[in-house]
Amino acid sequence: MLHEKLIIFGSEDHVVYGLDVKEKRIRWRFATAGPVRSSPCVDGKHVYIGSDDGHLYALDLATGTEVWKMKTWMPIRSTPAVAGPLVYVGSEDTHLYAIDVNTGVMKWKFQTLRGVTSSPTVVDGFVYVGSLDSNLYAFDAEMGWLIWKFKTGHYVVSSPRVRDGVIVVGSVDGYIYAVEAKSGRQLWKYDTGGQVTSSAAIRGDTVVVTSISGQVFGLNLKSGKCLWNFNAGAPIASSPVVSGDSVFFGCNDRGIYAIKLS
Repeated sequence: MLHEKLIIFGSEDHVVYGLDVKEKRIRWRFATAGPVRSSPCVDGKHVYIGSDDGHLYALDLATGTEVWKMKTWMPIRSTPAVAGPLVYVGSEDTHLYAIDVNTGVMKWKFQTLRGVTSSPTVVDGFVYVGSLDSNLYAFDAEMGWLIWKFKTGHYVVSSPRVRDGVIVVGSVDGYIYAVEAKSGRQLWKYDTGGQVTSSAAIRGDTVVVTSISGQVFGLNLKSGKCLWNFNAGAPIASSPVVSGDSVFFGCNDRGIYAIKLS
């Protein structure tokens, strides 16, 4: 991720790097005890990132030194999310954790039936996250109470996106689901023709999603109606990024594509 003039990323060599963009040099590096496949998040003081060694690390943003670490029992490949005094992250040990950003002390955890590789999203006091048990979950962000869960047809590795009270999430069953945030009620679903392991992007009333079917879809947020689609001809596992009137995504044909949003 890019934070101001610092690119922060993890590597298969077990190291988290802070790369100074302006000076074109590595400003700092921090070694974990396993490959780092989680993406970082930043709150202005700290970098939060998981490792396959099972720890969530908080690092000083300026120096890369360890502030604290919290142990889970299996790899962390979920990207942490910070909201107020807590950082949230999923682990392959089946739990979603809420941890104090200053001390690294766990405030609460919730056990799902399988690993949590989906990245949590925090909106208006609620945490939304998927699990390999095929469910999308909603929790009270402060206390960890389960508000509702929604069952899909397969693993949920996609990370939820929220807009105007609607949660959009993909499933390995091939569908994109739209769920009412307050109730967990299904609003619509759309068959992409292949597994959805990526996370959607939302611009206005348009949901952009990629699929292992090789297609990119633009769907109406309220109705789920397909507005347009693009066939890349090869599986797409990467999540789309919308900038201006363009959609960018990577493809298994080793290409990076830019297509018009409409």
